Formats: sequence, structure tokens, C-alpha cells
Amino acid sequence: AVVKSDHRETLRVFLLDDDSQVYQYFQFFQSNSAYNISLTHSSNVEEAAGVVKAKRFDLYILDYDLEGSKTGMDFYHEHLSFLRDE
Repeated sequence: AVVKSDHRETLRVFLLDDDSQVYQYFQFFQSNSAYNISLTHSSNVEEAAGVVKAKRFDLYILDYDLEGSKTGMDFYHEHLSFLRDE
């Protein structure tokens, strides 16, 4: 059994990916990690924009090949470009 660490901060991870299997993989990773991980997932750009506007994360994972006309890089430039300075 994996024991979650009580003395470490929770790592806040944001995942933007439209593939449900990728999300399932990260859920598996989260539940089997020795670290405390809070995973937030969005499968579309519009929903994701609202999420990242309302909350900060420690790690942003963006799928490059999103369905539709947007890419993960587009999302970064439109909604996360402030990260360049951090």
C-alpha cells in the first residue's frame, strides 16, 4: 500500500487533455504516488480557461493536440503567459 506523506505540501496539478485515457493515467499516478497530489482536469479549452483564472497550480500539463482549432501552446499563450515571469 502507498502511504501518503503528511508532512509535505500538496502538489497542485492542472491537466488539460481531451483524451480520457490520459486523464485515467494521471488518476492512477495520483493514487499510487507517495506524494500528496491534487489533480484538476479539464477536457476543453473554455472550461480550462475558467479553472486557471480562478486557481493557481504548481504544475500545468497541457496536451498539444487538442481537438478543434486550439493547441496546448495556444492555451498557454492566451491564459498562462504570466508564468514566463515566475
